[in-house]
Amino acid sequence: MTGDKELITAHVLAEALDLSVETIWRYTRENKIPYVELGSRQYRYKLADVIKH
Repeated sequence: MTGDKELITAHVLAEALDLSVETIWRYTRENKIPYVELGSRQYRYKLADVIKH
């Protein structure tokens, strides 16, 4: 799996949490999970932060 500090994509996060990518994007839009915005509509996640949240 990924390291605690590594930024991952929505696809990788969805696979790690056994959720759909659409669910990850919805949670992102609704601010239900922590994310890092890299640019316009480019988001990355830290798996450890999402699990803690």
